[in-house]
Amino acid sequence: MKRPMIPGLLVAALIAGCATRSPLAPAQEKPPDVLIIHAGGTPVTEKVTPANVDAVSCPTPAAVNCKTLAEQTAAALRGKGLSAGAVAAGEVKSRDEILSARLVVLASPSYFGDVSWKMHKMFDERFFEIFVAGGERLAKKPFAALIMGKSEPKCAKSVEAVAGIVKACNGTPGPSTIVLVSDGADEVKAKVDKFADEIAGRLK
Repeated sequence: MKRPMIPGLLVAALIAGCATRSPLAPAQEKPPDVLIIHAGGTPVTEKVTPANVDAVSCPTPAAVNCKTLAEQTAAALRGKGLSAGAVAAGEVKSRDEILSARLVVLASPSYFGDVSWKMHKMFDERFFEIFVAGGERLAKKPFAALIMGKSEPKCAKSVEAVAGIVKACNGTPGPSTIVLVSDGADEVKAKVDKFADEIAGRLK
């Protein structure tokens, strides 16, 4: 009995598919123990003045800002044996990224005793999805807050703002730290290390 003929184009397609597909597809990347979502401004080296400030880019110090603080915290957590990743608020594309981490850190500059517009946008897009889904929502998942600003009282209000959103979605507010623009490098490191210790303790 003759074997059925396979059209030449189909053979070519099958060969191409085999050439591009790995015989053993890599396993899906495991979610981190700690996901740090940061929402800061654009790092600038010049002094921020009324002439060059704007509400969209929200200029921030180049040396220490929410992104650098998030990365330093992630490194400190990895030093304690935890997997940790830092991502910009605008890059969080799915609520599953938030739901899959064991603990989520929300890092933002303090503006008028609140978080930045970028963090609010992420709340509106991702946390609202979680809120509308109902049920257990965040199921008491622990969250932490990292706030940077000039005024400690206003930064404390920003921590409260984060806690309010977390509670509204049935999450659990956890450790928090405030880094002031006036803090020196040693003080910043000490605060980040202490914050990482508190987070690691929460996950034991």
